[in-house]
Amino acid sequence: MNLIYQDQKVSCYTDKIIRGSGVVEIQLIKNELAIFNLDDTLYEKITFKKDSVDLENNLKEIVARKVILAMDFLSLEFDCEKFEEEDEFVYIYLNGKLLKIKKAVFVINYYEWLDYVKGGYVRILSNNLLLIQTEYGKKVAYNSADGIFMVKEIKDDKLFLKSTSTGCCTTAEDLEGIVKWREGDVLLVDICVID
Repeated sequence: MNLIYQDQKVSCYTDKIIRGSGVVEIQLIKNELAIFNLDDTLYEKITFKKDSVDLENNLKEIVARKVILAMDFLSLEFDCEKFEEEDEFVYIYLNGKLLKIKKAVFVINYYEWLDYVKGGYVRILSNNLLLIQTEYGKKVAYNSADGIFMVKEIKDDKLFLKSTSTGCCTTAEDLEGIVKWREGDVLLVDICVID
């Protein structure tokens, strides 16, 4: 797990497990997010105030795709199950559990996994380095570890990546190559890049 946000009340993490059929991005209409257990009992209610966030059930840890509870950088992204427009609930994964939220009270954007990763940025991990093409064949780019790359294309479990000289990319030189992004339901790259 990687820590992506922390305040005095809660710590938010992302992990390497792929759950569900995609990712849902939630935009608040009101200043609260109510998350329910499958039996309709309240799991947690997060209320956003001008300078603070309240958690009704005092949840201390959140493990999700990308949750940042600071109002200036608010992000509510959860792995989820595919849903239809007429469905009352969206089924999300939080702390490894299948939970639900009411669709009608949010603006919701759904991305299947490939669409979520495509066109974004990934961080290369030291145990899964970029493969680049040279005049002598493919070689491992040892200097790609911890570099952030733009996803140019996805084919099955392979990402075609390119560094850029602008934005959040952090490689010392221009690189492009291939990396395996998942193995089964485990991510092999960090897709939660925060600029």
